[in-house]
Amino acid sequence: NENDDQNGMKLGKNVKNQMTARKTFFLVMALLNLCIAISCLYRMARAKDSVVSNYLLMMFGVNMFGYAVNYTVMKCYYVCKLGEPKGNRESITFTCWVYIILTLIFCGAGLVFFKGFQEKTTVISPSESRHLNAECTLFFFDKHDIWHFASGFGLLFLFMTLLTLEDNNTSTPWEEIPVF
Repeated sequence: NENDDQNGMKLGKNVKNQMTARKTFFLVMALLNLCIAISCLYRMARAKDSVVSNYLLMMFGVNMFGYAVNYTVMKCYYVCKLGEPKGNRESITFTCWVYIILTLIFCGAGLVFFKGFQEKTTVISPSESRHLNAECTLFFFDKHDIWHFASGFGLLFLFMTLLTLEDNNTSTPWEEIPVF
């Protein structure tokens, strides 16, 4: 009976620590979003050819990256904290690590082609904007096309990462997975 009380106290303390960590993460993300929103509004007020979609894309990307990194870091934290055998359930599979690496490669390439090579503007008409197109870089694709392909593959591999992150927990009830 005394062991049950001690285990209950430990469980209560773990739940309290998890809730504090989650609240801290959500507070950090809320402040980050507020800073991004203020920065975007400031830039839009100063720029003549401001494009709202670029700012929304940045905000969505930062949020998606932040939550995915938090989830992955928490998985790694619980591998170290729980130890064997439960820590093995929380480990990340080789397939998932491959997806993480491919995500970083393709998202990085997408960012380079998006920010480094601007071949469009929304201030002028589409027919005039077409004159900004550069020579083909890869077969008959220009840098803007490569940005679309790289970011599309980056998103695919990010979603595959999130899909395979819990592969070691297939037989574990959802309530017993500490990340949730």
